[in-house]
Amino acid sequence: MININNLIQEILPTEKETKTTSRIADKVLKLVSNETKNIPQITGVDLGGSYAKGTWLANSADIDVFIKFYKDTPKAAFTKIFKKIGHTALREFNPYEKYAEHPYVIAEVDNVVINVVPCYDVKKGEWQSATDRSPYHTKHMKRHLTTLQKNEVRVLKKFLKNYNIYGAEIASQGFSGYVTEVLILNFGGFLKVIQNIANIKNNEIIGQKSRDFDTVITITDPVDNNRNLAAAISKRNIALFILACRAFLKNPSRKIFENKPGKSREHWENVICIKFSYTNRVLDVLWGQTKKALSALNRQLKLHGFVVIRDHIVISKERIHIFLFLESFCISKISIRQGPNVFLKDAVSRFIAKNTNNIIWVSNDMTLLCLDEREYASIFSILDYLLSNPSVAGIPNGLHDDIKTYTLTGGEQFNDLIKQKAAPIMSDDGAAVSST
Repeated sequence: MININNLIQEILPTEKETKTTSRIADKVLKLVSNETKNIPQITGVDLGGSYAKGTWLANSADIDVFIKFYKDTPKAAFTKIFKKIGHTALREFNPYEKYAEHPYVIAEVDNVVINVVPCYDVKKGEWQSATDRSPYHTKHMKRHLTTLQKNEVRVLKKFLKNYNIYGAEIASQGFSGYVTEVLILNFGGFLKVIQNIANIKNNEIIGQKSRDFDTVITITDPVDNNRNLAAAISKRNIALFILACRAFLKNPSRKIFENKPGKSREHWENVICIKFSYTNRVLDVLWGQTKKALSALNRQLKLHGFVVIRDHIVISKERIHIFLFLESFCISKISIRQGPNVFLKDAVSRFIAKNTNNIIWVSNDMTLLCLDEREYASIFSILDYLLSNPSVAGIPNGLHDDIKTYTLTGGEQFNDLIKQKAAPIMSDDGAAVSST
């Protein structure tokens, strides 16, 4: 049986790291606070994130600095003032911007990531922006998590990281740091989280129910009962978490916290890569567009008779790679189209009129069938058509110009670097699906 206390000691920040991070937090808070003086729209500056809540992992601290604005501050002024403060306060650390609902300023100070984030200073339930809840999250966790529970949050984060399902970014759609805190607070500790998730039922609610949500499970935000934290987590990642918890209970070993790759089968002859460059834009927007494009392509390929086994997206600095693992690159040139039952008189007439050039016959179950000749029997030909006609394929407008720069490469021509990018679709899910 694994000793949780021993694991806690391994992932706790050292005294030296804690002092260094504390020094950086104090410095950054002072820098930002100094820039907010005499600005009438601002009510104050607070520390947030895993550092403020005492749940950060060793060598992985993140410090959030929240600049709070009066609720009647216009959105344009809110953004303009915040950006100026963030860039000026962190100017010696080469700050840059990222975007979610609105921009936030990021810098790295001695290997510690600093996020300067704006929010409105509002009462609970009167949210005006997505970040308005964050100061309440920090206060709630600081007030309710015990020291032991804070450390067990760290254990849960480590556990989730091992399965690559930690992180709230749209690229990963995993479990955020705040979700891990909510789970520990709700169930009481790491082992209790594992036990409850291993036995969770479909549509189960974790926390207080306020209304029905259309997700496989619901994780209620204790600060806002109308918010479902599970809505941002992909179904696949929820499934992996459930399986990982069951695997841990079956074999509660230290090894389950070691990031070992799963079994791999190299079927490169069945993998195709779509590569294209893109114009610079907000990364979260780009991820959203690319995921929608992939869904559209998968839908079209299915309609044309191709079976996509798995897919994978890699977005690097200048290029996007979409990998498709297919049952086959080539399919039969003919297919059977099913028509209506003979008792549906009008539908039968329409079916016959529409397929006058095809062979039509009646099946044993009294439905009409016809033999169709496929226009595209090769994965290269169908993808050439879809990528050259992105509006027909259903690809988001924002990617149309980018995706037309595509190249297609079959897996047998992949170099080692491309194989490394595509590796996830050739591997299983490791310990989560292991029988040992």
